[in-house]
Amino acid sequence: MKKMIKEKNGFTLIELLVVIAIIALLVSIIIPALRAAKNSAKDIMCLSHLNQIGKGFTLYANNNKGNIPKNGGTAHDVNIFWILAFAPYVGENFQKFEDYTRSEIFNCPRYPVPEQTVDYIISSWGKNLDGSDEADARTKLTDYTNPGTKIYITDYASPTYKDASGAERQRPAGIIYIIKNYTELQTNRANLDHHNPLNLPYTKNPSSPTDIDYWRVEGDRHKRDGSNAVFYDSHAEWVQKDRHTPQAYVIR
Repeated sequence: MKKMIKEKNGFTLIELLVVIAIIALLVSIIIPALRAAKNSAKDIMCLSHLNQIGKGFTLYANNNKGNIPKNGGTAHDVNIFWILAFAPYVGENFQKFEDYTRSEIFNCPRYPVPEQTVDYIISSWGKNLDGSDEADARTKLTDYTNPGTKIYITDYASPTYKDASGAERQRPAGIIYIIKNYTELQTNRANLDHHNPLNLPYTKNPSSPTDIDYWRVEGDRHKRDGSNAVFYDSHAEWVQKDRHTPQAYVIR
């Protein structure tokens, strides 16, 4: 009489737990790698946008007697406000200024607030390191003796940030504005430029808890402790936070 051999079907409980543990381990390894790859792609896209803006403002200058816009304030004609001035030179042909929100060029994929329509900020620095001579809306490129070392446009800071303890903090009113449409752009565009050392991720006193409160230039958006920027010679690159000094923005 033949003995009945009982076939083994499926996994034992221990085997199942081992498989689950292996899958969990793989997921814990893969997800951070995928997140890092995704962020790296966004960093590259942001830098690509600034490279396009660099080429665009050079074309603008060629058609405007070597002049480029500097000031984001409301005291100047809307036609020379930098975003709207550069739009035709970066492949954007708006029928109306209100249509600027359709453009992706002025957006950084790493900006934490999706509703923000302008993720970059322009320098309106003059010749004084303390920013007491804010430059007018039009400045000649030839005024810059070292255009490859002077920053023209860079990442706009976020309305919130994490302090040294990791707590989320809100920047003071009037520093960073979320601009979702053309009406808000008209009202708040004066905040899309900077000419004051307090606006920069740079400080003579790192222990001061208020320095970071007034940044308009982002200090740690890409690769940690740095941000992307476009220079007056039209090239764009990542700039370490400590390089964002008044000397990097002043005309001479």
